[in-house]
Amino acid sequence: YNTSRLRYIVEMFPDARIVVPWREPVAQVASLVKQDRLFSRMAQEDSRVPTQLQRSGHFEFGPDKRAINLGSRSQTEAIERDWAAGALATGWARYWAAVYAHVLDAMEGDSSLRDAVLLVDYRHLCEQPAETLAAVRDHCRLDAENFDSIAAEYAPRLTPPDYYAPDFGPEELESIAEITRATLERLGSATWSRPCTTPDHR
Repeated sequence: YNTSRLRYIVEMFPDARIVVPWREPVAQVASLVKQDRLFSRMAQEDSRVPTQLQRSGHFEFGPDKRAINLGSRSQTEAIERDWAAGALATGWARYWAAVYAHVLDAMEGDSSLRDAVLLVDYRHLCEQPAETLAAVRDHCRLDAENFDSIAAEYAPRLTPPDYYAPDFGPEELESIAEITRATLERLGSATWSRPCTTPDHR
């Protein structure tokens, strides 16, 4: 939710340092679909689950999920139509593209936001943990001595998840790629590792 509030956060806290992680679309969409199905199953098993989510203001997953309107009603409606039709992969791909495009648009139009926000590619974090964590440390202006000892301990443990794998069919994969292509290309040139070539996440 805070991706839609970045300008407000920086206005309220001018010294805020914000880290926005992102994953390549297929992996992130697979994770979102997995969580969505998990909450939907829990809601079927316990009718109190949707009520508790509603009361706490959480509408990210499950039978009562709702997309954030990021400035385009038609975009929001398209996402929710896909969800309602059971096209979860397509709906979550649209949401992925919309959310990160919104973040990039906000950053491009606001120099204070560009200074405050660091985009971190999860793939880089796993493949180059020490370097990526150092970039986070520097961006957040953290004490190097304390941070580096913690980073040295945890960096070797940072690996992609191995407890599930995307199970999308060819049509779903093609749809995800088409929907997210433009935003992914923008993210590839805006990460902490500037200058950066567009990542190949096929």
